[in-house]
Amino acid sequence: MGNFMNDWESFYIDFPSVGTFPSNGTVFLAPTVTSKLLELHYSYHHFFQDFNDNSKSYYIPEKWVPHRTMMNHLNAKQFLYVMEYVYQKFNVKRAGIEKLK
Repeated sequence: MGNFMNDWESFYIDFPSVGTFPSNGTVFLAPTVTSKLLELHYSYHHFFQDFNDNSKSYYIPEKWVPHRTMMNHLNAKQFLYVMEYVYQKFNVKRAGIEKLK
């Protein structure tokens, strides 16, 4: 992966909203989708395309929903509790992408 990451400088991503995948009780931070983020995602998949054997993956370009999972497998009561907490206390988050492991 060293060759892939040599072409990238670190950058920041803002997470101004919270999203859900309600079918499996997932709550996630949703980033502002920037050209830099999409370019990194596309380049990653292009660089490692020989290892992608799942064309139905949710993570491939054109299917990917950018997110940072915060919790998953919540039941209905937990899900509603988290949404109430988010409504009352959520603030925009910022993260830096410095390297991939």
